[in-house]
Amino acid sequence: MRRLLEESGKLLDVKLEVLAIDSTGLREDDASFYYAKKSGKKRKSWTKMTIVVDVETQVILSGDVRYGPGNDGVILREMFERGDILSCDILLADSGYDCRGNEEIAVFRPIKRGGCYKSSERINIFLRWLFCHIVGLYGKRWIVETVISVIKRRFGDRIKSRSPYSKLVEAHLIPVAYNIWRFFILPHHTFPTHLTYTT
Repeated sequence: MRRLLEESGKLLDVKLEVLAIDSTGLREDDASFYYAKKSGKKRKSWTKMTIVVDVETQVILSGDVRYGPGNDGVILREMFERGDILSCDILLADSGYDCRGNEEIAVFRPIKRGGCYKSSERINIFLRWLFCHIVGLYGKRWIVETVISVIKRRFGDRIKSRSPYSKLVEAHLIPVAYNIWRFFILPHHTFPTHLTYTT
């Protein structure tokens, strides 16, 4: 799955300069968010999908899929250790990826509310984020949220598979399907606008 996603990203000749990372949850039942909120029933688990997007082309370069809930900072560190995040000049993220152990990762993110600024590593993290914020570069982080919104509108926000293995496979194929849709279907507007994956 990882190789398939990398190859689909190469189709668009991505320039690895500024990337953004974010995660989203994919529900595994038929209950809508509105129903779940009104009924007061909290989802105990869901499928969590993390994606890394090139902000210029809006192409998904890598991703991580696992069962939620989970710590975004831990996922970021594991993706770096596996080499899933390709070399880039700047990696933009939100404060959810700010956790102990990620100080050495060159990611531009704000400090969590109530976080500590005493150590030099934490000060450097804050200064990096402040620089990106002042020059307007950090505002491009919303592009990864736009990609997630497009995925949920085009492909849905629900995992339809039943077995645990099939759920993970389906979630892994979503970024690949998005890249194919963006490269082949979006420029022509003559193909079906909705694609689904079922097992």
